[in-house]
Formats: sequence, C-alpha cells, structure tokens
Amino acid sequence: MTNDLNGMVEDLKKEISDNLTRRISFMPFNVSSENNHEKKVRKDKKKFIIPVLGFVISIFIIILSCLNIIKNNKVIEDKITNDIRVNVSLNDTDFTSNNENTDSYLATLINKVNIDFINNVDDSSYSFDKSVVATILITDANDDNNIIFKKSENLVNNYKGIYNDKSKNKTNVIIDYSKYNSIINKYKKKIDIVNNSRLEVLYTNKVSKDNKNVVITQKVIIPLSKDMVNIKKEYNNVSYLKENLKINYNYIYILILGILIFISSFIYLIILINKTKDNLSVLEKKYNKIMKDYNSIIIEVEDDSFKEKLAVITVKYFVDLIDAQQELHVPILCYTDLKTGITCFYLVTDKYVYKYILNKSDERL
Repeated sequence: MTNDLNGMVEDLKKEISDNLTRRISFMPFNVSSENNHEKKVRKDKKKFIIPVLGFVISIFIIILSCLNIIKNNKVIEDKITNDIRVNVSLNDTDFTSNNENTDSYLATLINKVNIDFINNVDDSSYSFDKSVVATILITDANDDNNIIFKKSENLVNNYKGIYNDKSKNKTNVIIDYSKYNSIINKYKKKIDIVNNSRLEVLYTNKVSKDNKNVVITQKVIIPLSKDMVNIKKEYNNVSYLKENLKINYNYIYILILGILIFISSFIYLIILINKTKDNLSVLEKKYNKIMKDYNSIIIEVEDDSFKEKLAVITVKYFVDLIDAQQELHVPILCYTDLKTGITCFYLVTDKYVYKYILNKSDERL
C-alpha cells in the first residue's frame, strides 16, 4: 500500500515537471543571437573612444603649437663680412704698400697711413652709425695698463645713413703719421720713466634694421716714436645681426589647451581602466565561471519582460538557483541590462520567478 502511494506521488511529480517544462518551452522569450554580456563588454570598450580621441587631438594640438612656437622663436642671423685695408705712403716717393700684420716700415719714411674700414652689407635697408676715433697713448713699459698720457681725436663723428650703394660699405680715414709722432716725441721729453707709445684708430659702426642690430668694432694700432713700425689690425672677420622673432601668444594658449585636454584624457582613461579592471577582476570572473560550468542549462535573452506578471523571489546565492533548476528541470534565463551593466539569472515557473543578481559578495560561487 505504501509502495503504491509513493509510486503515485513520484508519477505526479514527474507529470507536473513535464507540464512545467512544456509550458516554459513555449513561453515567448526573446532569445539573444548575441551574448548580452558580450554586448556589455563591447559597450564598455566604446567608452575608451573618448579618452583615446582626446589623446589624439591633444597630441596633434601640442605638436602643431610647438612647431609654430619654434618657428616664430627662431633667431634670424644676417652675416656681415669685415675687413681692414691699410696703405702706407712713404716720404719722397710715390711708393704705396698694402700693409699686412707682418709688414714693418722705417718710421722716418712713413708719410701717411690710409685706412679703409670695410663692412660688406648687401641689404640696402640697413642703416649705419659710424665713428672713428684716433687716440694717442703713452703707457708704462712694464705695465701697459698704466696709462701715462692719453689724447683722443674724432676723425669720423656719428656718420649716419643707409647702405643704398656699395660705397657705403667702406669708411676711409687718412692718418698723418708725422703729426702724431711729433706730439709724442715732444711729450716724451718730459717723462723720465721708460714707456711705450702708440696710436690706436678705433672704428665703431652700429648696423641696424628693424629690431636687429649689431655693433662692429675694428682697430688699427700704429706704434709711435719707434725706429721700426709694425702696424697691427684687430677685428672680427664676420659679424651677425640677430633678430628674435616675437612669440605669438595665441599658440601658447593653444598649447596650454592641448596639455589640459591631454591631462583630462589621461585622468579619464585611468578612471575607466580602474573601473573596468575592478569589474573584470570579480564580476567578469564569476560570470565566466557560471557560463563555463552551466552553459548547457542557461539561455541568454534580450529582455526580462517575462517576469512582469509573476512574483519575483530573489535568491542570495547562485547555487540556490541551480538547486531549484535541478529540481524543476527548466532552463535558467540570463539577462544583462546594457544600461546598468547588471547581469541577472532567472528561473521561471508558472507562478514565480526566481532571480539571482550577479554580485561580488557571493562567496559560494
């Protein structure tokens, strides 16, 4: 009698289970052709487009701004070649010699010293301001910095103009050697100490254009009160006019904007990475484990409208849902809300819906 009763109960359970299974099988679920979780992952990846695009734009802005700043901050140099030509005319002869640094002359034969200070400027828009000063110096023979006598004379005083023809490249002065030599000889008679004397002819030219300028100095040194005269020249072969182009501050502002976009994109990217990493480290692993272990009994659906008219019972652990599934033999439905990113698993009966929300705290999973 008892055995017959147990058999009837088991047959009833089987019939109920089969009826539920048939009922569930024909419910209008929208089965997803694509894993909703994969859609969520793809949607999360799309979030990275914003910071990546920010990086690309900011780098483009930074490079463009830097190139323009460098371009407009270049130092423009115009070269000027310099030279000094010295011609010495001798007494009682028509002989004229082009003097070099190593040439020497008998002082008694020197009549005039013809000096050309040359600055080769090709641009006619450049202006000049020239001066030539001849200075007689007597110094202590043991200390050249100890000046005993000094007298200056302006040979060319503030000669200004523009280089509108080649003749302006040269400035000529003629030194009457005997005149300066006689001045020294008279003065030296009054000096008891051993001394040196010389005539320094200093040429100064301020060449300018707009906000570019350079001061060119050239010097010729002629010994005085000597038996042999060795004329020396001191100058730089080349001078440069330098101009710093003005910085366009608009590019500075654009550069700052590019840097701010870069920093903002970087911070946003770090936040996204940390958020995604955090989710992947827990929820993603749990989800992957569920799908791997129970793939045969889980169906992905595109919506969860099936639970609207049924009572929802939320279970704490996923294993509780598995226990119910094994008892009822119906599929578990999986739905991922793309807006919130929340994944839920459902077990549907004729009156109830058992719901499990994927969470980090499920230690039994």
